[in-house]
Amino acid sequence: MLQDILQTDLNWEGRDVYIVGSGPNAAPYMTGHTPVKGIPLHSRIVACNKGIFVRAIPDVWLCATPALAQLDWFNTLMRKYAAMPESLVPMIVGRAGEWLKNYAAFTHQFQPNGSLWSHAKRDPRTNKMTGFHKGFGCTDGYLRGGASAVARGAQLAWFKKAKRAILIGADMKGIEYFDGTINEFKPRSLDNEKQWIELTYFNALIEWMKKRDMDVVSLTPTALNVEVINAP
Repeated sequence: MLQDILQTDLNWEGRDVYIVGSGPNAAPYMTGHTPVKGIPLHSRIVACNKGIFVRAIPDVWLCATPALAQLDWFNTLMRKYAAMPESLVPMIVGRAGEWLKNYAAFTHQFQPNGSLWSHAKRDPRTNKMTGFHKGFGCTDGYLRGGASAVARGAQLAWFKKAKRAILIGADMKGIEYFDGTINEFKPRSLDNEKQWIELTYFNALIEWMKKRDMDVVSLTPTALNVEVINAP
């Protein structure tokens, strides 16, 4: 049985933690691109899904969904990591389930336990989702879905006592990745302004975290209600 990531002694108290997604605005921070200003050395980094291609080596690769197992880049990378010395591989964390047994590179797991929201329904005028607050999962030992993979990374940072979560590539709009490929799961999840319907949930999660001693900002442009800061 893989160890639950929330049961480890990982501790980011008082630290900035970079949470890396894979939206187009992340391109300057990704493999094959030269950033004008990058992530500082020795930073704590959580890569979410395809955000693993961030130029810096992350501390944690948070693989939020078994749907990744259908993708060629994921399987190629997992085979590579499985053959590498453990000291060179990030902590690879997967959503708990039978699928993890097919990948030797996984070191930890997380229990998702449902969505951040319950009784969700779509507003036919805006195509946005509305629903009743379910508690955000930040008090009961779960990394809940329903607001993007980056939102799960932010929850992990909160659990591990980070002072600030700095987002990269959490565009929350459109269907492209940083490399120009298409997120085939997203077209059904856009509102009439091409923003993700999960935007409402992530914004609410951010406000919840800010009230509980973790700030959330972004290094890259985003539809989220956060301050966009300059790179160090």
